Amino acid sequence: MKTKIIKIIIPIIIVLLIIIGNNCNKKQINKFEFPETLTVNNFTEYSYLDTIIMIVVNKIFNYDTINVDIHYINNNFNKNSTFEYNGYIEKNKFKNHGYVIFLRKNLSDNLLKKVISHELIHLKQIETGRLVLTDDNNILIYDKTLIILSQTSYLNRGFEIDAFLEESNIFNQLNDLIYKSKD
Repeated sequence: MKTKIIKIIIPIIIVLLIIIGNNCNKKQINKFEFPETLTVNNFTEYSYLDTIIMIVVNKIFNYDTINVDIHYINNNFNKNSTFEYNGYIEKNKFKNHGYVIFLRKNLSDNLLKKVISHELIHLKQIETGRLVLTDDNNILIYDKTLIILSQTSYLNRGFEIDAFLEESNIFNQLNDLIYKSKD
């Protein structure tokens, strides 16, 4: 009789511990307020992407006046490229401090946050003047060095090297800001 009770109680205790553990691990999301001069228009199906971008731009980079539109990458974008892009950013020539970010469809949540972190580093490079876009889409200036895109491989471009080096830091800061600590 005693053995039967133990065989029944132990699985119940294990199930209760699993339920309690799962509830303790659920992260609560912080709430944020942003200035009205910071706008993000999300034309994708990625939920909360506008908020993620506003957190990085406002809370990490401390910009109050930026406009970002988010779209999917055109399916024909990578056809002739040896490198598969998950996203890229362009300056919006018609809006002061305006940008357009293009993203591949079906990115996982973590990859999406990594790609956004990377692309927003380029936004910061442009805003600070480190990355200067020219009227010729093949020529950029980064840290006062002329870069001819057709003559420089993607992974050897200084602005890309710096973005890859910094993206994990931005990604981690973003996650720290999004989720409330358990303290």
